[in-house]
Amino acid sequence: GLLCASEGVPLAYQVKQVKGVPMCGDGDEDEDCKDDKPPILAYTFSSGRGTKNNPTSQRYYDILMEGAKEWNLGGLQAYLEEEVEVVDR
Repeated sequence: GLLCASEGVPLAYQVKQVKGVPMCGDGDEDEDCKDDKPPILAYTFSSGRGTKNNPTSQRYYDILMEGAKEWNLGGLQAYLEEEVEVVDR
């Protein structure tokens, strides 16, 4: 729909189904926590180029941070702040 159109599907990206790994509320991948929650199916955009560690747009970074704060994923917030390179196009 609208999100796909705004993100350049199908010209720049394809929609891929992925298996999500449950995390504890603090964002840590605690084995005890994951045992209680089954994997979830989710969707992501893929360029199909197989590249890793590409910088992300400020808009996408802000969406990720908002979700991490909303779901109390402190570990994800810290990872985003420390590891993700942001560019403003």
